[in-house]
Amino acid sequence: AASSEADAAIVFFDVNPDQSIGTNQALSFGNINLTSGTYTLGSLGGDAFRLVFSYSGTLLYNGVSYTSITWGTNGTSLVPKFSYGAVISAGTIPGWGNAYNYLATPTSGYWLGGGSGYAALRIDAGGGDYNYGWVSINYDTTGPTATISGFAFEDQVNTAILAGDQGGPAPVPEPGTMAVGAGLFA
Repeated sequence: AASSEADAAIVFFDVNPDQSIGTNQALSFGNINLTSGTYTLGSLGGDAFRLVFSYSGTLLYNGVSYTSITWGTNGTSLVPKFSYGAVISAGTIPGWGNAYNYLATPTSGYWLGGGSGYAALRIDAGGGDYNYGWVSINYDTTGPTATISGFAFEDQVNTAILAGDQGGPAPVPEPGTMAVGAGLFA
């Protein structure tokens, strides 16, 4: 059952210090506990997600259990780059993918040119219900490196979240993010 936005609260995690990875590295966030609103950096247990640079140097998202966490995609394997304030919900994401969802390949992808933005996150709460969220990513093509500075999700199931919304005063959008089209992704 969907909850009203008045009842919803955002669970925000400031990843401090920011976590960066480069070619042939992996970064794991583990055991995102929907009940307590906690996570354990580095764990592969529970509801975990990973950033991984593959052997070809491309970046991919990987939900460890392949079912409990999925990523907003363009309906194939590419992860859109959302701007601050974009709505993330069941109705605004073309598809949801498990493993091998690319921010960028050597020749394509929304993140190919680098920059900062948000990736859509969905956590399976069971019974056909989901908690929607986002992950803040800065993708630097010169390394290449990817840096995660934070992530968040709505604590109420089936409730939309705005990309970058931390539940408090609105932060100033980072330079380089822009709204494109109705879905607000590039």
